[in-house]
Amino acid sequence: MSVKSFAAKIFAKVIHNKTQKWVQNPIETQQNVFQNLIASADVTQFGKDHHFSKIKSLKISPSKFPSEITKSYDLMLIEL
Repeated sequence: MSVKSFAAKIFAKVIHNKTQKWVQNPIETQQNVFQNLIASADVTQFGKDHHFSKIKSLKISPSKFPSEITKSYDLMLIEL
């Protein structure tokens, strides 16, 4: 077995193990992704304007969204 082939097998095993970790825990993975997205958006002007720092869960009341977003969303649904 060549060095290149050996390194490729090790790399494939590492990637497989990382993939299996999130595949086995989809809800936890989604929560982590959600928290990372909110944290990175929190520092944007939009995040500051809409108080992303206060978002702690996926359950958000519609009153938290600005009316222009909900109106455009409603229009998108009507067009479908």
